[in-house]
Amino acid sequence: MSMASELSGSKAPKKDENFFVRVLKYFIPWKGDRAGEIIRKFVFAASVVCFCISVQGVLGYYKVDTKEVERQEQIADLAPVFPDDDVVYVPPEKDEQTGEIITGDDGENGTSVGEQWDQLLAENSDVIGWIKIPTFLDEDGNMIINYPVMQTEKQYELSNGETEDWYLHHNFDGNWNESGTIYADWRIKIQSATEHADNIVLYGHHMRRLGNMFTRLAEYKSGVEFLKQNPIISFDTLYTRNQKFIIIGCYVASIEEDQDNGNLFDYWRYRNFDDEHSFETFISEIEKRSWYSSDIECNEDDDYITLSTCTNEAGSGRLRWVITARRVKPSDDIDKLVESYKEKADEDIYFPRVWINAEGNKKKYDGWWY
Repeated sequence: MSMASELSGSKAPKKDENFFVRVLKYFIPWKGDRAGEIIRKFVFAASVVCFCISVQGVLGYYKVDTKEVERQEQIADLAPVFPDDDVVYVPPEKDEQTGEIITGDDGENGTSVGEQWDQLLAENSDVIGWIKIPTFLDEDGNMIINYPVMQTEKQYELSNGETEDWYLHHNFDGNWNESGTIYADWRIKIQSATEHADNIVLYGHHMRRLGNMFTRLAEYKSGVEFLKQNPIISFDTLYTRNQKFIIIGCYVASIEEDQDNGNLFDYWRYRNFDDEHSFETFISEIEKRSWYSSDIECNEDDDYITLSTCTNEAGSGRLRWVITARRVKPSDDIDKLVESYKEKADEDIYFPRVWINAEGNKKKYDGWWY
């Protein structure tokens, strides 16, 4: 029976009982109520209390993360800016790749840290670099991916005794935060312009509608035109400037063997190419999984970065959305390479089994917040 029906029931209300009193009697236990009515009213009251607590929690969550976003904007103002007159050095063995290596007054090439990093390092000595996608802008013209990159061996302990990387759930200031910070795999330290992993893996959370960290990398699922508009990632370490990387693959990957019938492309372990994690396997796995194809040539001597974040199609956080890019070379015709990007047919893409079970053997994009 609806509230309106009950309020207009056959039993006439007392003359001094106005509409407000009748509404109160409908929702609040009242003298003379039957047992069923009392139970209904208590259940309703409990539901209202739970709803209010939930709303308070959500509002508190967004309030905290609003402050975090404001702090991130302050940090973004500290991004290194390199003047054109910087003294730089490109070593002969790297002359086929773009970007420059900072040289210090001591004559050391590739081991000096540019003064542009001083403010960031003064606030947190774990800073190892900066990542941005210059063409990927919000409605106000601000870069959406524009963050310092951290690297540390420090871990924190979970309640079950396991450990996690520190910046998975700590912000730039070292405080606990659900969004965490963009960080580089610590297992091979970035020690100079040339001493680093062949493939540097960078991690960042997918924060749904908050949209920060690596959340909006999901927009590379939207189609090849988005990739063509945003093909270049800028990533500098403390020892370099103007390093550009062109995207060679955008793909979904499982993180456990049982998610894909025992098959696993553990891209995060392809740090330095060797017999166990060969370059040939690295490239072939990316090519068969990528949602897009291109004419970009890659070889073992090139430098690579891989951006890793969660994707939620097969269940929250069960799979990863991964973007791999190769350092740009002077010989690259960027316009021609970008034009070569093509959308692959669904049947030509390798999807993990849990993805197929949930979505079928096809690409899917439900918005970057999904």
